[in-house]
Amino acid sequence: QAEGQERKVRRLQEPCFPFASVSESGRPVILRSILGAATDPVQVRYREPLLRWGLQLSPRSLDTAHRSAFEVLDAALRQASLPTRLLLAANDFLLFDNRRLLHGRTALGLDSERHLKRLKIHEPVIDGLRRATEITANRRT
Repeated sequence: QAEGQERKVRRLQEPCFPFASVSESGRPVILRSILGAATDPVQVRYREPLLRWGLQLSPRSLDTAHRSAFEVLDAALRQASLPTRLLLAANDFLLFDNRRLLHGRTALGLDSERHLKRLKIHEPVIDGLRRATEITANRRT
């Protein structure tokens, strides 16, 4: 059974899953993997509505083995015990790597005071911040 699960994981790493996309190329579907390659850091690309829409738009559908791997992953992610809900207080913030964490949020009501801000931090920026922090720390000692 473990070997069967490993095969499903490998299938999820293959760039054959048709995600619906509005891209500059005008292609309505882009073939991508759901999981990053075994040699890469863990990366997850999973927007279930875009994948299901892509399956409808794609001229060639997934074969049975790839569709089965997708359905097993989807069922696992829908387990009631899996989601964690967080309630942030005023001035709290949550920072996570968008490529390594599946996430969602509850709907915003019309009278909601919630403020969501997306911030993209690229590695060169992080490296620059790290160097600046090290320089500052060295000056203090």
